[in-house]
Amino acid sequence: MGKSSRSILSVVTDLILSYATYVVDLAHLAALEAELAVKTFLVLAVLIFLLGSIITVSWLSILVWIFFYLVALHFSLLKAWSIIVGINLVVFIALGITIYRLKDRLFFPETRAQLHSKRTLVKR
Repeated sequence: MGKSSRSILSVVTDLILSYATYVVDLAHLAALEAELAVKTFLVLAVLIFLLGSIITVSWLSILVWIFFYLVALHFSLLKAWSIIVGINLVVFIALGITIYRLKDRLFFPETRAQLHSKRTLVKR
């Protein structure tokens, strides 16, 4: 009887240690993802600032384009300003796509996946 109770105690102890290790590992993963989220937030803040700057430059470029078109009516100036506005729009689109892709890191995808996988294992 002593051997049976010792093996049950060993199983319970192993189960508790396994669960504690899982909780510690999950907390460590959440901490790592929180650190990544902070870094991503800082990058997003810089990119949003750049996006605002480019929007302003684009607007000013369009205004200057219209001004040169109305005042000078020189095709070469119009063509030059059109190229500048086109470049600004390309940079604007590239920054927008980058911001859209970076936002997914703010939702702790690995922690959510771990929690979801453990939840499905418990339900079975």
